[in-house]
Amino acid sequence: MGDKFHKVMPGDPLKIPAEAWNALVDLSQAQKNQQHDLLSQAEGTSRQNNLAKVRNQTGVDLDRFSIVALGTPIITPAANLREFKRQTSFQGLVPGATSGSRFGVLLEPLKNNTIGTAAVAGCVIARIAVGLTAYKCAETLSGQTGYLRSVPHGPASVLWIEPSGEVRWAVIRFDDANYEEIVFITSNIPDGNGYYPGVVQKFDVTTKSWNTAFDCKVVDANK
Repeated sequence: MGDKFHKVMPGDPLKIPAEAWNALVDLSQAQKNQQHDLLSQAEGTSRQNNLAKVRNQTGVDLDRFSIVALGTPIITPAANLREFKRQTSFQGLVPGATSGSRFGVLLEPLKNNTIGTAAVAGCVIARIAVGLTAYKCAETLSGQTGYLRSVPHGPASVLWIEPSGEVRWAVIRFDDANYEEIVFITSNIPDGNGYYPGVVQKFDVTTKSWNTAFDCKVVDANK
């Protein structure tokens, strides 16, 4: 059988076998699909949902696996909508008292005021400060970028941790549902709708006390 894909010379009769024509159609379609994928990546959102770009705004150079609180996006929709949709990005700040679950773990060393990659979901390696008890959860420590702290309930689950040491290597999973909170009813007099006033409180492992998170109302389920 002859070569169905051989070249022709000027003046030769053009006869395109079905196999060659179908191959050309397939190649054209593949090129269109590739252009569509490139456009989608430019216009759409990032395909990697566990990672985000962060700009180190802590004032110091940070090592790999450092902890940063997540501030506002580096580029807002108002500044550049296309770039905002292309990838997730945040200001990387020093953790504070209200950082909560808004933190990431750097996956590379990051000099001050430069942009790098951080894990913000899924599983990642991190260091955890442990007191008398190694709890099954971890949270940020105000003013600390080097490690998390071990707590009974918090925004990260500890999947594995070294057996000893004040600051230990661990594998954590971001898990914002891992908080334990209680409702403290502040009055036994219901309002006009039958609801009792109360506050939601969360235990603080450092002060050994329950801190109020927000006000709430509860109903007597026994009635």
